[in-house]
Amino acid sequence: MVEEQTIKQEFSDSINRNFDGLLEFSFFSGRFAFDSAKKYKSDIDCIVVLNNSAYQQNLSGGLEGFVKDYIKIHKTYNYLPDMHFPGDVLTRAQLNESLQGRGYEVIGDSLHLSPVISEQDFDKPDMDYRIWRNEMCFNNGRFICGDYEKFRQGRILAAKSIISFLISEGQICQNPSEIIKKILEKGRPYFGLDSRNGDINNIDQQQIFSEALIKFDLSQINCLENLRLVNKIKSQGWHAKYLYDWEDLRKIAWEELRKF
Repeated sequence: MVEEQTIKQEFSDSINRNFDGLLEFSFFSGRFAFDSAKKYKSDIDCIVVLNNSAYQQNLSGGLEGFVKDYIKIHKTYNYLPDMHFPGDVLTRAQLNESLQGRGYEVIGDSLHLSPVISEQDFDKPDMDYRIWRNEMCFNNGRFICGDYEKFRQGRILAAKSIISFLISEGQICQNPSEIIKKILEKGRPYFGLDSRNGDINNIDQQQIFSEALIKFDLSQINCLENLRLVNKIKSQGWHAKYLYDWEDLRKIAWEELRKF
């Protein structure tokens, strides 16, 4: 636990140094967040959400600094950095569109998710938005720094969006533990989760889904809620932009890795 706190502090220092005045919040996700990461095999998923004024800033230096720190932290503590996605930095606008349903497919009047089977699937259009939604929901409450209340509200809205998807498949119930079980049954190809992540169905995650359920009219948890989301996605013109090109971040990551 001491090492985990040190890693958290080093990421916090990097985030505040490289994105001074722009941070909304940041958090860990993936196996590291659920205490199931393995040395030399697992990466540390760190997600950083910046406010929309980041679009008016030149962030090339900050992004470079953060990616370099991402590599250094991994190498220092013997974790395996993700060289394809070396740290996730997104804007509030991108997070909002993820929570509003960007990344779901609409076929007819139903929501749809294609399974992620190969590494190439991660590069499909809007896949990042789908992944960010999953990470925003499933992170075991592993907040790093920034505005904690915005972080918590983001988790609840992400859970609400995922519940809406389950409604479209007729798999919804009003028990948070059962909802998480259904998500785990669909597994890694759909939600990026499986038994390797550790104890997903814990009190923290159940509480998030419980609060998400409150945002529904519990007497009307049925296809109507799904139809509302479908119609929103159909009518929504997505406008959020990236702050960077992934290839630029990958180049920085590889150049830094060669120093070790």
